[in-house]
Amino acid sequence: MIKKSIYSRSFIITVSFLFSSQIMYAQQKVVDSLLNVIKAYPKEDSTKAGLLVELSMDYQANNLKAAESTALQALDIAEKINDNNSRCAGLSQLGSVYSWERLTTKALDAYFHEKELAEKMKNEYWLQDAYLGIGYVYELENDWNKAISYTLKAVPIAEASGDAFEKAFAYNHLGSQYLGLKDNTKAEFYLRKAGDIFKQNDNWDQYGDCELNLGKVFTVRSNYDSAKLHFEIAIKTFLNIDEPYQVADVCQAVGDMYVQMGLYEKAAEYYERTIQNYKENDIAEADYALARMGLGVVALSEKKYDTYRHRHERTG
Repeated sequence: MIKKSIYSRSFIITVSFLFSSQIMYAQQKVVDSLLNVIKAYPKEDSTKAGLLVELSMDYQANNLKAAESTALQALDIAEKINDNNSRCAGLSQLGSVYSWERLTTKALDAYFHEKELAEKMKNEYWLQDAYLGIGYVYELENDWNKAISYTLKAVPIAEASGDAFEKAFAYNHLGSQYLGLKDNTKAEFYLRKAGDIFKQNDNWDQYGDCELNLGKVFTVRSNYDSAKLHFEIAIKTFLNIDEPYQVADVCQAVGDMYVQMGLYEKAAEYYERTIQNYKENDIAEADYALARMGLGVVALSEKKYDTYRHRHERTG
C-alpha cells in the first residue's frame, strides 16, 4: 500500500524525475529538516503531531521500525491533547506501517479505531481513509470479498470530495482488488484511471504502484510483452524516487511472471534480486519468506533439489 497523508501536499518537494541520486539526497534533507524542526518545536500540539506523522511517512520508504516508532509518538501526543483529527492521522499512518510490516491484526485495530473516530466526528475524509486501510489489510490476507466491500464504501466518498488524488487513490485500491477477484477487465479500467491522475499530478510513488498492478493484469492474460513494459516502468519509477520496498515488490511480481512463462532461471534471478533488496533494508519477514518460497517453486519446477538447497543456504 502506498503511503498517503492529509499533510503531504504541504511537504511535496518537486525534483527532476531523471536524477535519482538528487532525489535520494533531497529525501534525506527532508528527514533531517523535519527532525530539526521537531526537536526545536517546544509545544506538544496538533502541529507537532502532524510533523511526526509526516516524518513517519518519510521513514516508511526505508526504515519501518523508525516509521512505527514515530507514528506512535504522534499518536501519543494526540492522546495527550485529546485531538481526534490528530488521532486519526496517527492511526492512519500507524495502520499503514503495520500493513507494510504484515502485522495485520494491529493494522486492523488501528484502522477500525480510526473508523470509529471518523464516524463520531462525521468526518468523511478520515472515514474513507479508514475504509481503504481496512480494505487493504483484507487484501493482504487475500480475503478479496471483504477487501472490496470496504473499498467500495470509500470510492463514492472520494469521488464526492472533488479531490483528484483521493479519487485516484481509491481507484488504485479498487483495481488491485478486482485483480484479486480475477476480473482483470475492471482491474485494468480502474488502474488506468488512477495511473493517469497520478501521472498528471506527479504522484510518482502511486503511479508506480499502478504500473506494478497493470503488469500483474497482463501477466494474468499471458500478454507478457505488455506485462514486462509495465513492470519496467514501475521499477524505473521506484528506483528514481528511492523506494526499495516497492522495487522488491516489482521484482517479486516479475519472478512470478517468469515462473508462469516457464523461464525458471530468469525467475530465480528476480527472486534473488528481491531477497537481496530485503536483506539491505528493514523489511517484513513475511515478504522475505515469500521471495524464498519463489526460489523453492523454481527449484521444484526444474526438479533441481540440490540447487534449491544451495540457494536456500546462500540466501539464508
